[in-house]
Amino acid sequence: MTGADLPLGLTPADAPAAGPRPTAAWLRPLAAGAAYAGMLFLVGCVAGAIRELVLAPRITSDLGIVVETPLMMWVAFHLARASGRWLGVAPGRGGRLVMGAAALAVLLSAENAASHAWLGRSVFDQWSLYGYLALGATLSGLVFTLLAPLVAAARPLRQPSPPRP
Repeated sequence: MTGADLPLGLTPADAPAAGPRPTAAWLRPLAAGAAYAGMLFLVGCVAGAIRELVLAPRITSDLGIVVETPLMMWVAFHLARASGRWLGVAPGRGGRLVMGAAALAVLLSAENAASHAWLGRSVFDQWSLYGYLALGATLSGLVFTLLAPLVAAARPLRQPSPPRP
């Protein structure tokens, strides 16, 4: 198989010389995305509880979301890197983009299901609660959730210098 014939995220070394494509390798980005989203959802539940119980009474809930978003982006970056490495997702763009898309779908589904189950809100009701500032912070966090696996897989900008003799 050539590199052009392979599914997203696979390298020629992942494919057998002849025969069908390896199913397990193709599912790695999806499984990593689901694991990444699950861990991020759990951290977000804890952060959201802290935000509403500690920050919202002192500052508004919208400003609490603005404070929480950069912290969640930092967590998302590290969780994306860890789950991608843990489940062996190839560092190329294709597999990492599939991983991010799967994570975004799982995360939005989990948030909407939790909002409906715990608070009885519809999807529209959930999104209409955000003010403009909080909506912008939330949307930027969701876009980062999609792109964090790509960023986490990128090589460092500066190569370490060789040790001195």
